Amino acid sequence: MSDKLCEKAKAAAARESMLAPGDTVLVALSGGADSVALLRFFLEEKEEMGLRLVAAAHLNHGLRGDEAERDEVFVRRLCAAWGVPLAVRREAVGRVAAERSLGVEEAGRSVRYAFLEEEAGRLEREGGGAVKIATAHTLSDSMETALLAMTRGCGPEGLQGVPPVRGRIVRPLIDCTRAEVEAFCAARGLEFVTDSTNSDCRYSRNRVRHRVVPELYQLNPRAEDAFARLFILLRRDEAHLESEAEELYRRVCREDGLLAAPLLEAPAALRGRVLRRFALQHGAAANFRLVEEMEGLLNGQCRGVNLPEGRTVRLRDGRLCVDRAAVHEDRSEKQQLDPGDSFVFEGRVWRTWLLSGEEYARLMGHCREKLKKIYKIVLTNTLNYDMITTSIFIRSRLPGDRLHPAGRGVGKSLKKLYNEARIPEQRRRELPILCDAQGILLVPGVAADQRVRVTEQTRQVLLVMEESSLPFGGGSKYASFFEGIGER
Repeated sequence: MSDKLCEKAKAAAARESMLAPGDTVLVALSGGADSVALLRFFLEEKEEMGLRLVAAAHLNHGLRGDEAERDEVFVRRLCAAWGVPLAVRREAVGRVAAERSLGVEEAGRSVRYAFLEEEAGRLEREGGGAVKIATAHTLSDSMETALLAMTRGCGPEGLQGVPPVRGRIVRPLIDCTRAEVEAFCAARGLEFVTDSTNSDCRYSRNRVRHRVVPELYQLNPRAEDAFARLFILLRRDEAHLESEAEELYRRVCREDGLLAAPLLEAPAALRGRVLRRFALQHGAAANFRLVEEMEGLLNGQCRGVNLPEGRTVRLRDGRLCVDRAAVHEDRSEKQQLDPGDSFVFEGRVWRTWLLSGEEYARLMGHCREKLKKIYKIVLTNTLNYDMITTSIFIRSRLPGDRLHPAGRGVGKSLKKLYNEARIPEQRRRELPILCDAQGILLVPGVAADQRVRVTEQTRQVLLVMEESSLPFGGGSKYASFFEGIGER
């Protein structure tokens, strides 16, 4: 069974295109059995998989007193014994939760992933090449996640469990059960630490793990195989439906709203996804109730649907429109953006380039090889111009602004994204928000929206950079390169 883990992990990595030769892997190492097994797997398979470096990162969240200190000591000793570079951060997650008005678990996730992204960026700048963040989520975790999502009332997306890939985050153990992880550790004599709260059934996940899942195994001893098939089939279907919904959104989107007639003619599965996206772009939590209300609006069953900040969706002249009366236009002056031109926002000069897909590929290749310090900066300052069907405008941040960061699979408020990136309040006011009729496209240096993510098929890429940033300021050695970027 111990070798089975390696076989499953390599198969999952290949199926989901998690890693490429030359990648660096940063393992999120808690010290528990799953993360220790994951780190050991990579060390054993590093050469066969063509990995450049295997490193680890550990967050001491300060939530379990002496036990948290024990975990940190353990991972330090483990990485020293195995010769693994280790980054450790100590963060009072309880204090962060209070400051940001978040639950402790949500604050912990936010701090943990922000730390991992920061460390991955540092490794990229220092060593070049792509850095992937590997977390030790297993099939057992995915089963629990799906069961919890069902109890809360989810759609197909929630039933998929934990995604195998999310941006640069990869999960090679996603097809492995917890029993297979424990067998792997036992066969190799691997030590690990155990979180004492894992047995506390006051937590919802622990109740599912210790009370619900065992009952499922009584019904079907191979329940994990059934769930694994379910997840694969749902991901395939969801990817297809999302692609169709994106195409429908582009067809019905206009400057002043969504065309109602083609929406009503579309299949309900696509229409619901388009309405959900429309709501998210306007800062609303696109839950089942809200989407159903907008369906009723399309069918003439109601006159308006309320959104945050006093806004209302109405059916007007054959379009679903957002009542702009209370959108705080006086607090956010708009200015048109012409790709390729410079613009001034909050007294700072920004420059734009419209690159072909080939030019962008050469630029990113050059950054990986010679401009490693700005590779991530460029990456978070670009959007897929092929997806733009209306004009682009620039504005300030508005209450309720939300973004679906490319590759992360989840929508978040700009406030949360700024907090995660630790962007000072003054700097937040200086960042322009690039939008089109569908909503936010890009916050330079933070993220592009998922719908305008750059892919290998992208033909045109819009790059937005602040002139005083790293590539330009003070006679920078990078200036000449960026001055001639359009000629490369």
